[in-house]
Amino acid sequence: MIKYSKFFLGLLVFFSNNCLSQEKKIAYYDQINCAEANILDSNYVKAAMHYDSAFLAQPKPFAKDYWNALVCSIKNNDNQKALAFA
Repeated sequence: MIKYSKFFLGLLVFFSNNCLSQEKKIAYYDQINCAEANILDSNYVKAAMHYDSAFLAQPKPFAKDYWNALVCSIKNNDNQKALAFA
């Protein structure tokens, strides 16, 4: 009986962590989509804010998103942030 309870407890922990990570991914992609839309509108300040929020939600973002955030930082003359993304 104890073996089964440990197994079910392990499954519960696995699925709860999986559900929480899905919410973080959704928040990440929402912020990235808003940032890219602002880049298309040439609003680099708002795009940079959305990239900052996205990078807080996802610990391992895509390299393409770092590149876009770097371009936004250069357009905004934010050299310190540009160096961080480079």
